[in-house]
Amino acid sequence: MESLSALMLVIIALFLSVTVPRLYGDWISWQAHMREGDLEQARRVMAAENLWVQRHFWCAAAAIAMAVLLDSGAPDAAAHRLAHITKVYAGISLVLALIESLFAHKVSAALAVAQDGKRSSEMG
Repeated sequence: MESLSALMLVIIALFLSVTVPRLYGDWISWQAHMREGDLEQARRVMAAENLWVQRHFWCAAAAIAMAVLLDSGAPDAAAHRLAHITKVYAGISLVLALIESLFAHKVSAALAVAQDGKRSSEMG
């Protein structure tokens, strides 16, 4: 179990080291698309963010289920340590789902404003 705990910590570190730069890259990409007026690409960024929200949520749900099984099944301390680390992963996944959701909401609101502005300019 100790090696599994260490492996889980490595997975969490790799997960964060990949996810945070990807999220930042999506933010920069979205800003560039909005500056250029490319609303279709901005919509694609929003759709991708919505998928990431779902992925993070379901990974967190699976991690919580695994942690509950570990806590209820094995009486040894190593299993409880692994369950605790898995709960940390679930918490991180839920925080990332929230951040990605807020980002997708911001993209959606900006797209709505840009679309309204485009319609107004076409009508007037």
